[in-house]
Amino acid sequence: PRHNQANDRLKRAYLSELEEDDGRSTQTADQVRHAIDRLEQYTGFKDFRTYTREQGLGFKEHILESRNLRTGQPISLATARSILRAVQKFIEWLTTNRHMPRKFKIASAKCLSLRTGDERRAKVKPPRRFAPFDDYKRAILAMPTATETERRDQAVMAMFLTTSMRISALIDLKIGDVDFEKSYIFQDPRHMRTKSSKGIDTFMLPVG
Repeated sequence: PRHNQANDRLKRAYLSELEEDDGRSTQTADQVRHAIDRLEQYTGFKDFRTYTREQGLGFKEHILESRNLRTGQPISLATARSILRAVQKFIEWLTTNRHMPRKFKIASAKCLSLRTGDERRAKVKPPRRFAPFDDYKRAILAMPTATETERRDQAVMAMFLTTSMRISALIDLKIGDVDFEKSYIFQDPRHMRTKSSKGIDTFMLPVG
C-alpha cells in the first residue's frame, strides 16, 4: 500500500493543529509530515493504532542507519534527532486522541529518544569558517556595474555584508524600510520573511 486513509486523517488533524493552534510555519509542518511519512513507510503503512514500542525501537535503528540519498553518506545525528523528535511528538499527540486504544500509552513514544551521549553529540554545532572581511569587500567592489541589474546585485550584496540579514528577508526589502541618514533598517514582517515573523531593528555596519 502507498497510504492508509485512517492514518491520513490523523496526520491532517495533527498538522492542522501545529499550524493553526501552535502557530508553526508551513515549512515546519512539511518537515514534520515527511518525518511521519518515514514512519509509515517503515511499518508498511500499518494503522497508527497498532503502533508498538517494538516498532518504535526498530524505526529508531532504521533512521540511525539511514543514508543520504544524494551523497550515499550516513545521515547526521542532528538529522536523525530531528526526524525522531518529530515522530515522537506525533506519537505523544496520538495518546491524547480519543480514537486510540487504551493500551496506547505515552511510554510508546519515549523509546524514540536518542541515548544521552548521542543527544549531546547531535546538538553540537562546529564553528563555521568564513572568508576574511576584506575579501568580501574586494568581491563586491569587483562586481560589474554597467547595467541597472548589475548595480542592483551589487547593492544587494553590500546590504548583506553590512547587515547580515537573512537572504529571505533581504530579497523582500523595500526602499521605504531603509533610513540612510541613520543607517537603520526596519525588517517589516508584513511584507518580509523575517525570523519567526518578528519586526526586527537592524543597523548597517560602517565598513567604509
